[in-house]
Amino acid sequence: MGENYRWQQVLQGINYVLHKSEGFICAVLIAVVTTMTCWQVVSRYILYIPSSWVDETARYLYVWSAYIGGAYLGYGTKEHIYIDIVTMFYKNKPNASKIDATFDRITALCLLIFGGFFSKIYLDFLVTYITYPSSSPALNINILYPM
Repeated sequence: MGENYRWQQVLQGINYVLHKSEGFICAVLIAVVTTMTCWQVVSRYILYIPSSWVDETARYLYVWSAYIGGAYLGYGTKEHIYIDIVTMFYKNKPNASKIDATFDRITALCLLIFGGFFSKIYLDFLVTYITYPSSSPALNINILYPM
């Protein structure tokens, strides 16, 4: 019993570090995107020297911040949009916590199925880009690197 508790504490510590890292990375990405976008505006409209790489880099960073932020808010803090129409029916019942735990398990299972389905689609997409490589227009790098 003590060994399992120790492993549970280790896993909770790892989860805490990953959760804080996600939040920090997301904040840094948003700060970098904001700075790059402000630089793009200054360089284009004040200096009259537009930089083409800033737009594309900011776009890639913004997409990655959305992915990491979705994981951070949606799963890590559980502050995502929560529809409580189902919980309204059982919130005053004596076994509401068991029902809530069951719905949490069903939600996790649906998320796993959904993630598996879209992982398959994404892998097919990657195979296509590996078979027929292309490069990004402004950065001139392989399009797989930002993915």
